Amino acid sequence: MYKRISLLVGVDGVIKCLGFLILPIYLALMSKKEFGEFGYYTSAIGFLVPMVILGLYVPQIKEFSATTDLQRKKTIFSSTFLVVSIFTGLLIAIISVTGLGQFFFGSFFGIEKNAGSKYLAFVVLLYAGTLNLVLYAHAMSLKSGKALALYNGLRFILTNVASLACLYIGLGFADTSLDRVIGTAIAEVCFCCIALYWFGRNYWTWKIDKDYLRGAIKIGLSITPSAVAGLIGSMSTPYFLGIYHGMGQLAEYNLAIQFISPVQMIMVATQTAWAPHVFSIIENREAYNKSFNFMWKVLMVMVGATLGLCMLVLFAKKFNIVPSNYTDVQWLVPLLAISTITSSLVQIPNNLLIRLDKAGRVSIISWSGALLTTAAGFYITRPFGYAGAALSAAVIQIVILSISWRTTKHSGAF
Repeated sequence: MYKRISLLVGVDGVIKCLGFLILPIYLALMSKKEFGEFGYYTSAIGFLVPMVILGLYVPQIKEFSATTDLQRKKTIFSSTFLVVSIFTGLLIAIISVTGLGQFFFGSFFGIEKNAGSKYLAFVVLLYAGTLNLVLYAHAMSLKSGKALALYNGLRFILTNVASLACLYIGLGFADTSLDRVIGTAIAEVCFCCIALYWFGRNYWTWKIDKDYLRGAIKIGLSITPSAVAGLIGSMSTPYFLGIYHGMGQLAEYNLAIQFISPVQMIMVATQTAWAPHVFSIIENREAYNKSFNFMWKVLMVMVGATLGLCMLVLFAKKFNIVPSNYTDVQWLVPLLAISTITSSLVQIPNNLLIRLDKAGRVSIISWSGALLTTAAGFYITRPFGYAGAALSAAVIQIVILSISWRTTKHSGAF
């Protein structure tokens, strides 16, 4: 398992390094306002996707990892993919035909131009994103470090090639946020087709198992509230920054998040190998002890990575790789690292609660964090901007991590 984690972290590290090399191109091609706007869209997509698919990727990983029956594995993957594709398609069609989707999209993001085109690209990106999450969960369940590394590498290449091509062509008529959203949507659709053939062809059947689906929906719905809470909590800060301080501050905040993303990537890569492993451990006490010790190991790696990233930001500022109008990113990065690390580590105790079918407690904890973050947005981010947002997020996420472990400890099974 540790070998698989090392492979994933190494490959994702290379991908992030390439991303940093490409970043100055995006900063040069996009205005600060449009860079912030695009980051707003992608942040929303990241939290909408698990909510839209009703959390079905969680029982998919759990049940797939727990069985050795090939036919059962085929049933789990195919049932999940077919239901998600049908449900998401119908949902997007309904909200688009009724006009609800366009209304909420325009109201929430405050679109000033090309609203119709941006909405169309957004829903295509959302639909492809839901299917790609199912495929990613399938790749995780296969417990193949090589497969996940190839998955992440190909997705990175397609996304950036398509995005840069659309920015160069200028499909958005001088609206670079639209150009990049279109490029990302095209890449996600192409990647979905490739990944479905690549990972799914040996596990595909044109059948939906109603018995499996009934249990999966029960588990998925129990954690969907936590996905809704994640959306509210994560988008409240960009909302208050964008509305009260403008897209300029939001761009600076998003750039700092992008610099610190390799720290989050460590947990993402770790989770892909650790979650199936935890679900396969027989004794609950053993699972708890191993998870708690594992968290401290991951924390040390994250702290070391943060120090390196802070040095990278200073280097980028000194040699004008980051434009001079991004004035505060160098101190935003270490502040945001605190909340990024702690919010990422919450996944470890959450695995244990899901293992015990206590997903409802995950939702309660998530909603507590979302409400605190929203309140902080109104009372702290609104008057103090991204400085207040970064400080309040750090305190809130430390509290949530502590509550998560305490809840897990007193669940009665450890």
